[in-house]
Amino acid sequence: MAEFFINGFLVFLLAVIAIIAIQSIKVFSTVMLAGAYSLISAIIFVSLDAVDVAFTEAAVGAGLSTVLYIAAMKHLPKREKVVNDNTIFALVVCLVVGCLLVWASSDLNFFSKFIQEFSNDMPFFYGLFSIMFAVSLGIAAAFIRRFISNFKKKLLLKS
Repeated sequence: MAEFFINGFLVFLLAVIAIIAIQSIKVFSTVMLAGAYSLISAIIFVSLDAVDVAFTEAAVGAGLSTVLYIAAMKHLPKREKVVNDNTIFALVVCLVVGCLLVWASSDLNFFSKFIQEFSNDMPFFYGLFSIMFAVSLGIAAAFIRRFISNFKKKLLLKS
């Protein structure tokens, strides 16, 4: 029962850190809050008995990423420009994508059985399959980002 309250408090703390990081206009405080978010995530992973994931999150998320962000800060202004964009659109997109992810993960019985049988028969190929899947997702995300960026440039040039 105590573990439930500890995890609930940690998730609440994650939400508070995320809201403060989003509202912050100082770049340094945003970077530090992102590091704190990763550290709290690592603590949650430890409480869920996923020590290997917690170690990776602490090393990469809280350690390496924070150091790289701080190194990149010398090329950025001290404060972020306040832009009155259409944040409602971004919120709607995030909510739609989140709902789609929940919907897609609720009915993974066929895929999870296939992956479980595949990993039992050929564990090496399962690892190779996982790596190739992650790489293909990264490549697809890069192409989508480039497409959206080019699309925005064309829209801005027309107006």
